[in-house]
Amino acid sequence: MCVSSGKMLALGAFVVLTASCGNSDDGDGPNREQVVANYAEIVQLNYQQTLAAAEAMKAAIDRFVSDPTPASHEAAKRAWLDARVPYGQTEAFRFYGGPIDDANGPEGALNSWPLDEAYVDYVDGAADAGIVNDPSIAITRENLVDLNAGGMGDITGIGNSFDGDKAISVGYHAVEFLLWGQDRDPNGPGSRPYTDFLTTQEATAPNGDRRGLYLQVAAALIVDDLQYLVDQWAPDGAYRSAFIALPVDEALTKMLTGAGILSKGELAAERMDVALETLDQEDEQSCFSDNTHTDLMMDALGIQNVWLGNYGWHDGPGIDELVGALDPEAAARTDAAIRASIEAIAAIPSPFDRAISSSGSPGWNAVDTAVDRLFDQAGEIVAAGTVLGLSVGVELPE
Repeated sequence: MCVSSGKMLALGAFVVLTASCGNSDDGDGPNREQVVANYAEIVQLNYQQTLAAAEAMKAAIDRFVSDPTPASHEAAKRAWLDARVPYGQTEAFRFYGGPIDDANGPEGALNSWPLDEAYVDYVDGAADAGIVNDPSIAITRENLVDLNAGGMGDITGIGNSFDGDKAISVGYHAVEFLLWGQDRDPNGPGSRPYTDFLTTQEATAPNGDRRGLYLQVAAALIVDDLQYLVDQWAPDGAYRSAFIALPVDEALTKMLTGAGILSKGELAAERMDVALETLDQEDEQSCFSDNTHTDLMMDALGIQNVWLGNYGWHDGPGIDELVGALDPEAAARTDAAIRASIEAIAAIPSPFDRAISSSGSPGWNAVDTAVDRLFDQAGEIVAAGTVLGLSVGVELPE
């Protein structure tokens, strides 16, 4: 078994891959079935830790709502930030019809963005905007789910004036907005006061009770959706059993497709290149908390995890070893491309909204470089699939 020089603690710091492990041969290295089985194991581990972090976030939010103070507010925000670390790495398990984003998958309820703040709560110039401030809407699990992506039709104070794609009512970013509020500071995150959740005369906004209940219900929904994913990928889970039973090359193709599409189509194009073109902080993923730099890095590490077959302290056989046994140079090129993309993302100055604020600035150029490196990485992932005799469905730039 290859022992990688890159280890990533579940909720801690990261270190970058420094050497290829793709040096085994057909006799000594893992077979394809072992690599697929190990992938299923790291998916389960990643989702388990994502669920645990979400449960800790929910507990911190419950404490905050029951006793809103500056300290409990900061603890809830810190728990949200911590929860994004493992979740971001799970995004490499998307884009191939798995339980996260198949027809019944919860991805749209977990991580949809960008979010129109006025759909959820008050914003500058609209003190009574949003679901929070519309007493005709009961704050229930069913209603918040139905309202996601502009559901439930013409509701008082909500109506159909919202872009359905941005009319997001649940998920990590709805919770983020409720905790931080709008980000009006180019040098820092939103600054919603804890007093927005009070119901006494010290309250700084009406409907503090509804705002707190909304926060709790949205956090509970995140936990429920993640529990579903943990169950699907459990050793006896429905999806894991079906995945392991696939023809081995079909399973490997899914693994590479998820990593490749995340690299090029989602991370580079949707989450970075769009922001470079618009120069609009609304097009950064975690715009209320200014956590976008971490989101980007966790996605990049998730791709590395799939390639190496690693997660946290778990170090198993990876795709790198299969490719290295057949074409060591191709494996080395993919290793180098992954290393280059991680280093390029690490070089983007924080906060992300300031980096993209001016075309041609050093920060803008750093983001642009990272986009290029991610495109290169996607190309090497496709090439690695070709070495294995697989056709990986990733659209590449011309």
